[in-house]
Amino acid sequence: MSYAIYTITNDQTGRIYVGMTTKPKTRFLGHLKDFRLGTHKNPGLMADYRNGHTFTYTVVMTDIEDKWTAKAAESDLIVGTPNAYNCQRSTTTRDKVIAIRALLAAGLNSGQIHRLFGVNEATIHRVKYNKMFAAHA
Repeated sequence: MSYAIYTITNDQTGRIYVGMTTKPKTRFLGHLKDFRLGTHKNPGLMADYRNGHTFTYTVVMTDIEDKWTAKAAESDLIVGTPNAYNCQRSTTTRDKVIAIRALLAAGLNSGQIHRLFGVNEATIHRVKYNKMFAAHA
């Protein structure tokens, strides 16, 4: 199974939403359905759709074989995109990643980090081994 990173760009404002999927066409159709039903989980994107904005869907990376590499690429693109629709969550994530890196370097184990941040083992593994946000830290 390979992964792809995609963007949904607001044609009026240039604002971008970043996502990851294994099935880009199916995911795109899912976004369209959520827009039409008024159920899209991103409130900013949904609000702009309701206000008549149009969007362009673009697959920006393909054939990423590892899920954690794809997640890291998605997160890096979100953090590197000013005013992204999903950047509020990512800014918080970025701050956590920086703190987790520092704690790992100080010798704390995964269990201790989990108790401090409530993040799961997979997240700690991704931070530890995939150099997530290396350019932004």
